[in-house]
Formats: sequence, C-alpha cells, structure tokens
Amino acid sequence: MQTASAPPPYTSTTSTHLLRFVAIWVTAMGLLLLVLSSGQLFVWDDPGALLLAMAMTGGGAAVWLGCRWWLESLHRSNREFLLSEDGVSALAGRAAFARRVRTWSVVALVGFMVAGAVVIFAGSAMGCVGARDGACRLPEIDSSVFSASRSLAVGAGAAYVGLMILGRSHRLESDRIEMVIAEGQRRRMEGPIPGVSRSRWE
Repeated sequence: MQTASAPPPYTSTTSTHLLRFVAIWVTAMGLLLLVLSSGQLFVWDDPGALLLAMAMTGGGAAVWLGCRWWLESLHRSNREFLLSEDGVSALAGRAAFARRVRTWSVVALVGFMVAGAVVIFAGSAMGCVGARDGACRLPEIDSSVFSASRSLAVGAGAAYVGLMILGRSHRLESDRIEMVIAEGQRRRMEGPIPGVSRSRWE
C-alpha cells in the first residue's frame, strides 16, 4: 500500500487582498484628485497636484491589476490543498475577517457622511463672507476646516469604495473555496468504501 504524497501547503490570500484594498484606495484618491486638478491640463502653471494624481492613479491601478493576477495564481496553486482532507482548515478566520471588513465599511461610510456634512456647512459659511449684515447667520469658519474636512471626506469615501470591493471579492473567494472543498469531499466519498479516503487504498 502506497502512501499518498502530502499536498503543497496552503498560501493565505489575506495579505494580497489587503494590498489590493490599498491599491484601490490610492487609485480612487488619484481619480478624485485628478478631477479636482484637471484645470492644470489647460494652464499648466502649477502641475504638482495633477502629476501626483496621475502617479497615484497609474501606480494604484498597476498594483490593483497585479494583485488580481496574483490572486488567480494563488487560487490555482491552492486547489490541490483544498481538495485534500485538510482543505477545510483554509476557512479558519475568514468569517471573522469578513465581519471586520463590514465594520470598517460602516466606519468609513459614517466618516464620509460626517465629513461631507462639515464640507457643506463650512462651504456655505465661507460663502457668507462679505455678505451684508443679516443676510447670513452662519458663523464664520476658518478655511482650514473646509480643507481638512474635504480631505477627510475624499479619503473616507475612497476607503468605503475599497472596503466594499474587498468585502465582495473576499466573499466570492470564500464561496469558491467552499465549492472546491465540497468537491474534494465528494471525491473521497466515491472511494472504494463510502466515507473512506481514496488515498488509503492506493
């Protein structure tokens, strides 16, 4: 009776998913900054922000695509392990990670809404500067509050988008892992005796 060779070890994809999230966040920030600085395409007197936006968008997109390719490579290399009797161990911690992603998604969304409300209020207050007495009752707000809240709103909004994509891709990957594990269990059930691993009979 031959002993079946052990499958290659499982390689976790969590770190790649997190890197992909950062790449999505940077890409989204770059796109928003690109929209805000698009006027430099016609003037080009202070192109620093535009160049930064282009670098963030291009670099983030490149890392994003690279992570996607690497995830597909990991899915192929992990398949043999998932088909084995130890495949179910790959699901450990995935549910907890998904809950953390959902929690941070809510935090990012709340941060975006609060910062956005401050942006609207601060922008309205700044628009009252120079208005005649009694025409505007909003308190005077420093321009730094508007700038800081706008940056926070952009960052939180981009983080929310990235977290939503992260949660969806992680959920789809979990479904794929469960399908491969189920396939391995079905194959073992089809051994010489139902419920006995085929490898023990080789």
